[in-house]
Amino acid sequence: MEEDFKVFLVVPNSSVIIAPAKIYRLYLLEKLFGKILVPETVWKEITVEGKLGHVQYGML
Repeated sequence: MEEDFKVFLVVPNSSVIIAPAKIYRLYLLEKLFGKILVPETVWKEITVEGKLGHVQYGML
């Protein structure tokens, strides 16, 4: 009997999102892991304009 395993990616820091976003491959995270959990502090870091890790919403 084959069991279904749910795989999640919990983002520990912004670099996990920034690196693939810079090369327009962010979709690969969803393809590999299905569900991505991003802590609020990481989300703010990657979406607040002017912050070091800012990623444009179009890349997310």
